Amino acid sequence: MSHKGKDSKSGKKTQRTESQKEKAKRIIASQSKAPKQPAKPEGQTIESTYAANLERVKRSRKWLYDRLTETPQTLELNIMRAESGHPTLAVKAPDGKSLLMHSDKNPLAEAIAHVETVKLQEAEYLIIVGFGLGYHVLEAMRRVPPQCKVFIIEHSADIFRAAMHIFDLSAVISRPDVKVFVGTDLHEIMPALQEDFKSFKYHNIKVVIHPPSATLFPSYKDVMDNLHKVLKIVQINVNTVRFFSRLWLKHNLLNLPKVVRSPGVKSLFKQFEGKPAILVSAGPSLDKNIDLLRRAAGKAVILAADTCLRPLLAHGIKPNFVQAIDAQPITYRHFSGLDLSEVCLVGVTRLPPEVMAPFGDRIFLGNDMNNQLWGTIQEYFEQLGTLGTGSTVAVLGFDLAREMGCDPIIFVGQDFSYSYGRAYAEGTMVSDDMLLHLSTYLTMDTLTEAKKAGEQMVRTRGIAGKEPLLDMHGRPTEMSDGMQGWLTWFNLEIKRTKAKCINASEAGILTEGVDVMPLDEAIMRYCRETIDIEKTVASKLAKTGKQSLKAAAKKLAAIRAELEKVLSDLNAMSTNGASEEDIARLRGLREEGKVCETIAPIVDWFKLRHRDDLGGDAIRLEIEAMTFAANFAIDYLKQSESLMCD
Repeated sequence: MSHKGKDSKSGKKTQRTESQKEKAKRIIASQSKAPKQPAKPEGQTIESTYAANLERVKRSRKWLYDRLTETPQTLELNIMRAESGHPTLAVKAPDGKSLLMHSDKNPLAEAIAHVETVKLQEAEYLIIVGFGLGYHVLEAMRRVPPQCKVFIIEHSADIFRAAMHIFDLSAVISRPDVKVFVGTDLHEIMPALQEDFKSFKYHNIKVVIHPPSATLFPSYKDVMDNLHKVLKIVQINVNTVRFFSRLWLKHNLLNLPKVVRSPGVKSLFKQFEGKPAILVSAGPSLDKNIDLLRRAAGKAVILAADTCLRPLLAHGIKPNFVQAIDAQPITYRHFSGLDLSEVCLVGVTRLPPEVMAPFGDRIFLGNDMNNQLWGTIQEYFEQLGTLGTGSTVAVLGFDLAREMGCDPIIFVGQDFSYSYGRAYAEGTMVSDDMLLHLSTYLTMDTLTEAKKAGEQMVRTRGIAGKEPLLDMHGRPTEMSDGMQGWLTWFNLEIKRTKAKCINASEAGILTEGVDVMPLDEAIMRYCRETIDIEKTVASKLAKTGKQSLKAAAKKLAAIRAELEKVLSDLNAMSTNGASEEDIARLRGLREEGKVCETIAPIVDWFKLRHRDDLGGDAIRLEIEAMTFAANFAIDYLKQSESLMCD
């Protein structure tokens, strides 16, 4: 490691209180000072510290070991003593200037002050951008709860190796819940983050950015831009989980008989390897080429979003599978009054029971990643197989196509923008609703503009200082903030997909990672052979109805009995009063594997809704929230038990 370099302030004018020569003398003199903290154990050297750290990396992180040992040095580094005696680091930047990565006075105090600006005590997930010598990293990790997951991004292998020479990094390297990415590009980092966020269980995500690292490496800006997009989606989904927690628990329990008997989406995995799939969504571009899909019938697995089922059937096209994910009863409108024979429903277990009814037994259910149920019945859901790296029907269908082994996967109606100035294809329930409001003064254009006005738009043309958003044909278009978030998500998923992905929408802005071609060409090139899809489907559905419901009913009764004990304690506390210790015990019942874990989102929802009603009485609010959630769960556990006996 090189120890030469310029003073971090060379070439710059300094204040009159300290000349350049005086500052140089101060830094040189400080190098002879013994460090006050952290002190190395007797006999420990820089090289032995590095060797110990590298051995830890080799044992537990083979990928990182290869990266650190194979990446040549490219930066000129200068390690020196700060006034406090702590090591600090200067890096020669591409412009030739030397940049201090930590204070030349007291790096530890600087790190503590920086980390204190972020509330880490309740963090569930911590993202650290820029490692430096690790002062802020180690300080942050001391402050987060033990169960907090940590994700660390460092652009330079040189800088990380320098840190390994200075500090014992076992707190970083040896913890399995800490992910470290060094010298990686955006396409390695973001999928790993996305994998962590699949379950959307992290309510409290904190980000610590090391400012000098962000200054040194402009690529961190792209990381942060994409990170903010993904975190926005995560936050939307966390709020969704909380808001719909009652509805999802209700539907999961009422659907349990179908869950027990369903063959599950897992039964479809690898059943169509090497066969083409066409994933149909309800973007405006669907109008242009919907009739072409008839030519693909029987020669490709056609998967349709629930929103586009109605226009497909109106054009005489029956998809093999239709995906549904929304737990709200309004989802039923996509299916009401339609001939659904030969169409299979693929959905998550939280769907409204009335949505499943029209499909009879032609249902393949998947366990939703957001789904948190009692461990004693979770096995029934887990055996279905899991779908859903996101919360849209398009992503659900994309997951299924990949799991089935389809190749290529052809996108139709996947616009991610207001193609032709509209949000949806004609004939969908959304477009039909808009038609009902048309009048002399309300046109489709004005209704669309009203819809856009209610959304947060990004890169909208006509706004000063913003470049127009161009579609795949170079035409100006618009997209909502939500569309942009899901486009980012989709781009990341496509990069992780081995199968060829083709965008045959012929409009919109999905171009990254896909082959763009007209739909007629995609069908001509890839949809040539007949596929007996119905035979495969029938063989899987024939295995339904053999599982017994009695065992499941017995487990529900046991869960209900446990919750009734909790409810009895809550009633006693409500009458006689509760201490902080009592509340701590109740909160403990919400931890992983405990009886109240499943109802924790309902508790959170109740507390957010009623936190101002009790004048700041936190104990009373906790009791009332848990009482409400326990009563809610007990009610639907009873109903589910009854369904098992019918």
